[in-house]
Amino acid sequence: MTMNCRLQIAGLQIVGLQIVAACLLWPCAAHAQLTAPRERAQIEFGPLSLYPSFQLVDAGKDSNVFDDHKDPQEDYTFTLASRALAVTRLGANELMVSTGSDYVWFKNFKEERSSNALYALRFNLSASRLKPFVGASHMRTRARPTSEIEARARRLERSVTAGTNLDLTSRTALTASVTMSDSTYAVGETFRGVSLKDSLDHKDRVYSGGVRYAVTPLTTIAVQGSYGDSRFPGQLRDAKSYTFAPVVEFSPDAGIRGRFTAGVQRFKPKDAELGEFTGLTYNGGVNWTLWNRTTFDVQAQRQISFSYYDAQPYYLLTNARLSITQKIFGPVDLIAGAERQFLSYRFRRGQVAGTDFAPDEAVRNVVTGGVGVTLRRGFRVVVSGERTVRTSPFDPEGNFSRTRLLSTVTIGS
Repeated sequence: MTMNCRLQIAGLQIVGLQIVAACLLWPCAAHAQLTAPRERAQIEFGPLSLYPSFQLVDAGKDSNVFDDHKDPQEDYTFTLASRALAVTRLGANELMVSTGSDYVWFKNFKEERSSNALYALRFNLSASRLKPFVGASHMRTRARPTSEIEARARRLERSVTAGTNLDLTSRTALTASVTMSDSTYAVGETFRGVSLKDSLDHKDRVYSGGVRYAVTPLTTIAVQGSYGDSRFPGQLRDAKSYTFAPVVEFSPDAGIRGRFTAGVQRFKPKDAELGEFTGLTYNGGVNWTLWNRTTFDVQAQRQISFSYYDAQPYYLLTNARLSITQKIFGPVDLIAGAERQFLSYRFRRGQVAGTDFAPDEAVRNVVTGGVGVTLRRGFRVVVSGERTVRTSPFDPEGNFSRTRLLSTVTIGS
């Protein structure tokens, strides 16, 4: 390698470290957890590995662009998504920087077109038994923010995280981390006449710690506890949460792959007229393959989410999704999936959740099916159909049905 190339690489490493330091001084929101891919990079330049990708996503026809229950409007749409992950090895240490952008296009509803951007980084120090890390993310988007809000709303989400792992033995480690985040909506973004900026702008602080134990080279269990504090400008939705949850992690080389955590959460609103919630919480996803032909992917979560609706500022979201991919012959496979979201509104002033009243509820069901073709490593084409139906007896204005005929082309990692 020439001296100029070495200087360029060293410059990239120094710039990356400067970015990390700058982000630590900047209050932020969506926790970035970057991990280096296991496969070899498409582009390698000394200690620098690059993983670029490009996707033509959801190209097709949407029968209900605005999820309207009275007058559904159809349109043709697609999303161009590009991503790039750079991984630099600094001895035993690792610096990862990720960038991405999306361009969302509609044929007739030009006002729905948008450009989104995401930047994230993480720096892992691994030179000793004490392994500190720092990370940050910055996302500007106009995607629908939650399962409850059907409007595409512009917002900025930022986060910064720092923590450490301390190896006690070859199998056991102590963990600790702190994450600071914020979410800010653009002025004028509304849903059903409610200002999303006034309702949902917020800052979060989450402190967590625990113990990890490697049962086998492919399976790790952990016990974690966390404390979260959410602050809103109007203070109506201010709340604290306490969570204790065991975690199981499976290596990508294991028969079952993924991560799942389940435990108990206590959610305590600041407003004394809103009832507290103590109950089961879980989050994660696992997948496995049978006979090298059939792959199952299961994802589930149960957590308290913030509502735009002042009369009931929180709801309990329960979500489960199953996807099945079946190889047919050669590079061709069939894809089928089903998803169910359950929104339970159980927080009203002056009433104790689960005792004084029956919660209001909303259900969203999604069914998908399609055909995928993998032509070579990193090049895949999927053609699919999707049907979504939302029903709610207490909120008929939010009921809708939607059919989408879509295709996705992926190039790269």
